[in-house]
Formats: sequence, structure tokens, C-alpha cells
Amino acid sequence: MTPRTLVRLALAVVIALAPATTARAESIEEMRAIAEATRAALEKIRPCLVTIETFGGTPVVKGVPLIKGKDGEAAPAPLVRPGASPGPGPGTGLVIDAGGWIVASAFQFKDEPTSIVVTIEDGTSRSAKLVGQDLSRGVALLSVDFGDRELPVPEFRASDSVRVGEWALSIGRALAGENPMVQIGIISAKDRISGRALQTDALTSPVNFGGPLIDLEGRVYGVIVPLSPHGLEAAVRSYDSGIGFAVPLDLLAGVMPRLRAGETLRPAFLGVSLDQASTGTGARILGVLADTPAARAGLQPDDVIIRLGVTEIDGAFSLQHAIARHVAGDRVTLRYRRGTDEHDVEVELAVPPPPRPPQGGRPAGDDDDDE
Repeated sequence: MTPRTLVRLALAVVIALAPATTARAESIEEMRAIAEATRAALEKIRPCLVTIETFGGTPVVKGVPLIKGKDGEAAPAPLVRPGASPGPGPGTGLVIDAGGWIVASAFQFKDEPTSIVVTIEDGTSRSAKLVGQDLSRGVALLSVDFGDRELPVPEFRASDSVRVGEWALSIGRALAGENPMVQIGIISAKDRISGRALQTDALTSPVNFGGPLIDLEGRVYGVIVPLSPHGLEAAVRSYDSGIGFAVPLDLLAGVMPRLRAGETLRPAFLGVSLDQASTGTGARILGVLADTPAARAGLQPDDVIIRLGVTEIDGAFSLQHAIARHVAGDRVTLRYRRGTDEHDVEVELAVPPPPRPPQGGRPAGDDDDDE
């Protein structure tokens, strides 16, 4: 083989390898860009994160002692008797209002703690009050008094602007020390748990329950909570399944005044079982539970529900989603078709009873197929 042939062969090898080398370099640069964006997003959101500690079975003493924050301010805190057991462990919360309103996961308060302590970015602690809870979405609202001091508030994403496949970062302050914990994934689905939540494959766990799910610009998709169609305990047990949920904050806008007023909101229940296989306009009723809103409204098997409130119904899942957007106690106008006639009736949605499907189906709102 002549020297000229060897040179040509070497050039051919270099040319052949160039695309692969270029692609590898581009991939490395993309990963570096994502890593840098992740760090920037974390720095943007971290001032808005708080650590939440709870103490159960110990009364809050009036005239509480003072503890010092890192800024030297005197901060009132609950006095916990020596030897008193703490709650389930530190949790994460997210500031949503500069005046001291914080959202968290209702899971953190399932044991009804008597003392709650919130610590902000600079280490300053205050006693907090659990004001309201939306148990249909697993969200709690806390109030903390920092006097004239304003807390930083993050930027929020509108839920209708979120796209499946976008990068998502789950953030947690609990047990993270000075630096928050971050896990990376994507938005893997929307309108999950009967339309109440976004789904992500970014790791979620009790450490970041109550923390935000954010995009690469540090904007908040929603608050991370354990959710499952099978209830809270099932949600907590399955937190490491690779599927997590976050409730968009704009979905809470309609109930926020009620939470601030101190209400505890519970899932809504109509009391019918539905024909899951029926197609076309409306949701056909298979059975009606006794002593439920549906029974009191006079609904019967074979009636077809065609509207709930302002929502047109086009199947069983559509009705389930429409009910899930409400909470127990809401009064809504329901339109149904019986034979060829249509009727309107006002119903007050109730709290679901223990699981007890009527003969011929399962209660509307039981979204096993939404898991």
C-alpha cells in the first residue's frame, strides 16, 4: 500500500467518524445546557421554598419563647414539651403570597398536629397555622406571620400552557439541609386523577410532597402531592412507582377563598354507577345509590346525564372529570334525558361514602381507569 493510499484511507476514516464525533459533542453540550438550566431554575425557586415541621399531641403554649433566625430577628415559635415526639418528618411548602400564605401537602397534617413550624430560606422560623385543606386534591393552606416582611413568590405556569414531554424538576426542601433536593424528569401526562393533576416521572416522595414541580425556567407547574384513585394511603405507598402528581395552582384559584376562610374541602360525590361502554352524548346511568344526591334528585337507571353545571357530558369519564372539578357541598344544575324528554334539577354534591358500588356498576368519580 503506497503512502498516498494510506493518507486517503486515513482521511476516509476521519470523514466517516466526523458525524459521530460531532453528534457526541452536540449531545454533551445539550446535557451541559440542561444541567446549567437546572441549576438556574433551582436558584430561582429556592427562596420560595420552606421547610415544615409538625409536632403532634403537644399543646402550643401561650407566651411562647423566642428563637433566633439567621438574620438575628426574634421569631415566635411553639414550645414543645421535652421528649415530645415530632410529626411524620420535615416536609416542604411553597410560598404563594408575599403576606405569608403557603401551600403544602395535606399528607403532612394527616395526624392533626398541634404545633407547626415553618422555616424559610435564611433559617428564620415562625409558628404557622393550618388554615384550610382541599382533600380532593391533597393540598393544605398555611398562614405564617412575618410581620412587615414580604416573602418571595414564584412565577406560575397556566395549566393550559403545559405540554406533555416538557422537562420537569421536582423540588424538595425537607431533609435537604442548605441546598434543596432536585429530581429531573418530564411531564408525562395531563388531566390525571379525573382531571385534577399533572403526571410526571420525576421522582416524588414524602421528602418533596408539598414542594413545587417546575420547568427549566423555574416556573411552577404545580404543587407535588400524593394522589391515587384508591386514596391517600395507596398514594403514599406507591410514591416510588415512577409516577408522581402535581396539582396546578390555577385549579385551586376557585376554592382559594374558601381555604383562606378555614374550610376543609372534600371530594364531591353524586351517587350513580355508569355505563362505561356507552358512546355518544351523555353518560347513561346503570344504578343509583340510596340516600345520595342522585337519589334525592330523582335520577333513575337508564337516565342519561347530558350536562353538569356548564360542562357538556359526552361519556362516563367526562362526567367523572366534571364531578372531580367540584367539592362536596357545591350546588350544581344537572340536566338529564329520560326517554325523549330533558329535565334540569339542582343537586348538592356530597362526601363519598366508604367504597360500596351499587349493583350493576361503580360510583361516578371512582377513576380506576385514570391511574
